[in-house]
Amino acid sequence: MKIAIFRNTIHGFESVLGNEFEEVNGYIRLSEFIDVEFVMLDNENVSKKEVNILREEKKKIQVETELKLSVIDSKIGELLALPPANNGIQK
Repeated sequence: MKIAIFRNTIHGFESVLGNEFEEVNGYIRLSEFIDVEFVMLDNENVSKKEVNILREEKKKIQVETELKLSVIDSKIGELLALPPANNGIQK
């Protein structure tokens, strides 16, 4: 795989990326490309880590959703507690 160092021109960070980023707007190459052969990790360990990350993300989404639902339930409660409208008729 050919990789080089690129800078993101908007956010200013540098990353090691593949040659497909040569033509991506917002990235500028800072080094020459080099060939690298990566030794892949075994799927079992990678899968376990990925599952754990996804479970944590799911928990965060559940907490955020419960909070939003409680805000909606609160608003519903406030609306149901309002006195009935008199349709503009004054007594």
